[in-house]
Amino acid sequence: YAAYDTIGLGRRPPLYLLMIESYGSALNTHPTLRGPYRRLMQHTDSVLAADGWHRATARSDVPVRGGRSWLSIASLFTGVRIQHQLLYNRFQDTALRADTKIPHLIRFLNQQGYRTVALQPFTFERTGLPVRNLFNFDATVYRDDLNYRGPDYGLATAPDQYSLHYTHETVLAPSPEPFALFFETVDSHSLWNYGLPPYPDDWRQFNAQETAQRSPHPDSASFPPVFLPDSITAPTMYDQPTPLRYLRHVAHEWRVLRKYLTQKAPPGSLVLLLGDHQPPLIETSSRTVPLHVLSTDSTLVTLARRHGFTDGLSPTAESPRLRQEGLYAFLVHLLTAHDRGGPAADSTRLPPLQPRGVSPSLLVQ
Repeated sequence: YAAYDTIGLGRRPPLYLLMIESYGSALNTHPTLRGPYRRLMQHTDSVLAADGWHRATARSDVPVRGGRSWLSIASLFTGVRIQHQLLYNRFQDTALRADTKIPHLIRFLNQQGYRTVALQPFTFERTGLPVRNLFNFDATVYRDDLNYRGPDYGLATAPDQYSLHYTHETVLAPSPEPFALFFETVDSHSLWNYGLPPYPDDWRQFNAQETAQRSPHPDSASFPPVFLPDSITAPTMYDQPTPLRYLRHVAHEWRVLRKYLTQKAPPGSLVLLLGDHQPPLIETSSRTVPLHVLSTDSTLVTLARRHGFTDGLSPTAESPRLRQEGLYAFLVHLLTAHDRGGPAADSTRLPPLQPRGVSPSLLVQ
């Protein structure tokens, strides 16, 4: 990975790294979910295609199941499979030393002139858990940076529709630099026994409903917060979460992202969209999550198809299985090929793929 320091990208498409919470391949295998999920993806596929988006799909083998998103994220960024908290702790200690320069995806993007932005609405200071910008994003947007004054929804207070559009309007759009946005979603997090947050025509309407009687923050004694499905006045809670309620939250998340991409994403944007792990609600031995590449620039998606990605958004038996720690090199390879001539680029002159990542010793220098 250190050799990536010699790469200089002349073409830098706007980049989105979108990680849908609990978006697992169980959606495509569970007997109750398989049919509705495929219909959801077919509908989403047709809407994006009509708007000029090209799509391709694979699966990513992540190091965790049902939780510990930070290990999945760290594996994606570092190109090292981080399965255990102890290794993550060692990496964190090493990364925070001033004399250490561990190569990782965000560092690469920073060096290429991208303005890197982390949107993590559920990140906030807690006793004994300081907030650290471990990967040195140029800008971070955490829960308390969102200027959100509306009712509390779920774990992050602000719903994802608000968080994403607020960050676009205040952080991404004002800057002329090409950006790379990492967004860790929250609406599909595990409060599936609550109703869905509303989806107003204008995201600013959430703050228009400011009230003195807000529901408590998620770090308060009266946790959990409320989801309000039809209004912002009466919370609804169901007896227990079910697979179909989980699917409704995933479908809502796809609606938020689809609407944003078709309305706000700059032309030629490259989107890498994947899950962080399987949902804890569903028993499965699989660790794979859907992995999608989307762009309005067909050459970027054609490059992904050259690596076996199948057409469209619906995972199939032919969709390849990539390891999470291999995606750092895959994305650098993709961006470099695009910069040097698109699908016709000479692959012998491109940075090599690392399908199994590299040794964990990289993280404990």
